[in-house]
This record gives sequence, structure tokens and C-alpha cells, in this order.
Amino acid sequence: MTACHMAVKFALSRAAFAACCCCGGAGARLRRRAPEPLERRLYWRTAAPIGLLTAADVLMSNASLMFITVTFYTIAKTGTLMWTLLWAVVLRLEPARWVTALIISVITAGLAMASWGEIDFSLPGLLLVMGAGCAGGLRWALTQLLQQADPACKDPLVVVYHVAGASLAGMLPFVLIDAIPWAQSKFCDSPALLLQTAGIVAAGGCVAFALVATEIHLVKITSSLTLGVLGQLKEIVQIGIAMVAFGDAMTALNAAGLALALSGTWLYKRS
Repeated sequence: MTACHMAVKFALSRAAFAACCCCGGAGARLRRRAPEPLERRLYWRTAAPIGLLTAADVLMSNASLMFITVTFYTIAKTGTLMWTLLWAVVLRLEPARWVTALIISVITAGLAMASWGEIDFSLPGLLLVMGAGCAGGLRWALTQLLQQADPACKDPLVVVYHVAGASLAGMLPFVLIDAIPWAQSKFCDSPALLLQTAGIVAAGGCVAFALVATEIHLVKITSSLTLGVLGQLKEIVQIGIAMVAFGDAMTALNAAGLALALSGTWLYKRS
């Protein structure tokens, strides 16, 4: 399903510019905005890695849920903020300051407290989430770097246009592995069920396309770190939904750790 979402984003990113080229009036003015190919060095240093890192982030995140609960996944995924800080400093998107190192330590301590005493703790699951967080942090830092390097990439649709192909390519090997089992599933037995499933997947792909375009726009007007901070509101809501829907338990220590990690990111923005 994730690969199908990537395919929908790839198709929509092309269709959006094709529609602009075909329509008249206002569309005629947009023809000049059709993305030109990126410089080869810039593509392989930013756009291609962004696409592959997107695929890696999604794959590792999905795989981790086979080992851990949604609540523990959400708590551990807050480590993406720490990775975003680190990659932003490495890529010189954020200044290297002692206060940054202190706040990273605060976030790390909060994540350790949030993970402590997890009943369904799983080392493979934790490592997968950490890998996804590392990939996600680097992905958004590179997105900010790409927008700074190429003025045309200030447009979120242009960024999606350039990175969607690499995202889809990163998913294809795993699609081929699951192709035979999926073809033998009940979804392929009924044309009506197959059509219904395709419609749901396509709708999800459209939502994913709109979401990633919005996130890229936020990176443009703020920064990759600010996007991560704002994303924590979604994580808090996700924890609440998981506790209600799945009965996931969270101790006072877990809650205090999560609050400490979020406070660290708030302190960073205030510093």
C-alpha cells in the first residue's frame, strides 16, 4: 500500500505540471514553471537521497510496528527531532552552539525516560524506529538544503516532482518481494473488492501527496527543525488515540520523559 502511495505521488507530481501546460489562460503563465532538470551533482547530492531516505523512513517505521506498540513507536519517534538538530548542524543549516548540545542532551534524557519500563520493549523495534528517525531527520535537512540551493525548489510541487521517482524506486524491491503473496490474497479474487481497494489506496495517495507538499512548504517558510517541532502536536494526538483505541499503557515516567523531550525542543526555539 505504501508503494502505491508513492506511485500516486509520482503520478500526481507529473500530472500537476502536465495540466498546467495543457490549459490556457492562467495555465499559460504557469508553463514556464514546469521544473527543469536539476544539475546532476545537485540531484545526486540532495533530491535522490531525499527520495531514498523517504522510502527508508516509511519502510523502517512500518516494520517497527511488528515489534512494538503504537505508543512506544510514537515516543521513540520523537528522536527524529534530535536527528534533525544534528543533521542541521552538520549541514550548517543551524549554528553549532553549546546550548544546542545541551538541549540535545535534554531531549535524549527525555527519550530515555519515555522508553524506560516499556512492557512490550523490543530492541529490533527500537532500532528500526531510531533508523527511521535518523533517515527522517536527514531527509528534511536535505530538503531545506535543496530549497536553498535551487530557487525553483521553493515550490513544493517541484520538490515532489524531483524526489518522487527516487522514493518509488526505493520501494520497488520490497514490492517485488510481496508481489506473489499479494496476488494470491483475497483482494485479487473479487474484481469489486480489488476496485474498492484501489480506490481507497488512491485516495490515501492523494492525501499523502497533499501532506508532503504542505510539509515541504512549511520547511520553506520556516526550517526543517520547526517542522519537526510542529509535528510533535501530531505525535501527542497519536499517543492519545492509541491509548483510547488500543488500550496502550503509559506510565508517569513515560509521560514525564515525553514532556521533557518536547520541552527541550521548545527551549531550542526560544534560545
